[in-house]
Amino acid sequence: MKKALGNILLILASIVFTLLAAEAVLRIVPLDIAGSAGGDRGYFSRFDPELGWAPLPSVEQYHVDHGFSVTVLQNAMGLRASREHAFEDKTDQRRILVLGDSYVWGYGADQEDIFTEPSAHGDETVEMINLGVSGYGTDQELLFYEKLGKQFDVDEVVLAFTTYNDILNNMFAEQYGYQKPYFTDENGLTLHDDHVVDRTARSIGFWFRDNSRVVALAETGFLNLKHLWQSRFGDDEPFAHPRNRVLGPRAIRPIDSQGVDLTVRLIERLRDDVEAAGAEFSLVFIPYKPNVLALQAEDHPLVTAMTPALSEAGIDCYDPYAMFVEAARDGASLFNERDNHFNAKGHEIFGKVITDRQLRETVSVCQ
Repeated sequence: MKKALGNILLILASIVFTLLAAEAVLRIVPLDIAGSAGGDRGYFSRFDPELGWAPLPSVEQYHVDHGFSVTVLQNAMGLRASREHAFEDKTDQRRILVLGDSYVWGYGADQEDIFTEPSAHGDETVEMINLGVSGYGTDQELLFYEKLGKQFDVDEVVLAFTTYNDILNNMFAEQYGYQKPYFTDENGLTLHDDHVVDRTARSIGFWFRDNSRVVALAETGFLNLKHLWQSRFGDDEPFAHPRNRVLGPRAIRPIDSQGVDLTVRLIERLRDDVEAAGAEFSLVFIPYKPNVLALQAEDHPLVTAMTPALSEAGIDCYDPYAMFVEAARDGASLFNERDNHFNAKGHEIFGKVITDRQLRETVSVCQ
C-alpha cells in the first residue's frame, strides 16, 4: 500500500516538475509561439460586477480561433488599440468614440486592420476610440459608456448596432454562460444587477489560463485539432443556422419583436447621456452577412423594424448595407470565411462610413 502511494506521489511530482519546466521554457519563447488564446470574451476580459465582464488592460496577445491567428493589443484602459487615448482632447483631430460588440472589438481581425486603427481608416483628421467589447448588447454598451466612455472628451459617439443578436443580448440576465446586468422598461428603465456575482471556480480557471503559457498553448492545440476535425469532416458551420440564413422582410421572430421597444429605450438613454456630455450621437447598423453575400435588396429585417421608432426618437441612424452589396457584387471579400465578422476589407468600408460624414449621409435610413 505504501509502495503504491509512493508511486502515485512520484508520478504526481514528476507531472508537476514537467509542467513547471515547460512553463519556464515557454516564458522565453517568442509570443507568437506560446502566447496565443482562444475565447475572445473569456481570454481578453475579466469579471466585472457592474458590467458582467470588462476588457482586460495591457494585453499583447494572439487570438486563435475558427482557423485564424491574429494580433490583439488592449491598452492600459483595456480598449483594443495600438495606442493610449487621453480623456482630454489635446489634438485638433475630430474624436469619435465607437461603442459595439465583437464587430467593433475586431473579432478575427489583425490589430492593424480594425477600422478604428489609423492604419485602417487612414484619415489623419480623425482619432477613433474603440470601446467595443465582445458579447456586449446595448445594455452593457450603455453601462460601459456611463462608467468609462463619458470621461472621454469627444466630438461624436457612434453606436455600431448588430442585428444578429444585440436585441436578444438585452433581454436576458445571462449570455454566453456569463451573468450580466439587464434592464426592464415598465415605468421607465430599471437596472437589475444584484445577480451578477463572480464564480470562484471560473475565476481560478481563468487565472491559470491568463497566467500560464502551458495552459495557453494547450488551449491553442485543442483549437487547432478542432479546426482540423472540422475541415476533414465538413463541420464548417460553428454558429447557429439562423445566423447563416438569408432573411426576408417577414423573418423576424416574435422574441425579437418583443425586444425592439426595450432596445430603442436603451438607445434613447445612451443618446441623452452622450448629448449631455456635449457630443453628437448616431447609430450605424452592421450589415447582415448572409443577405450581403446573396446580393439581397434589403438588410436584416430588424433594420426596417427599428427605424420608425428610432426616427420618432430623433436618432440619426445609417446603414452601409448597399455599399457592402455593391462591393460583394464587384467580387470583394468582406467577411471572415468561417464566421460573420468583418475581414480587413469589411473594416475598411465600415471605417469610411464612420469617418466620412458626407458618405454617411448617403446611407441614412432614419429621417
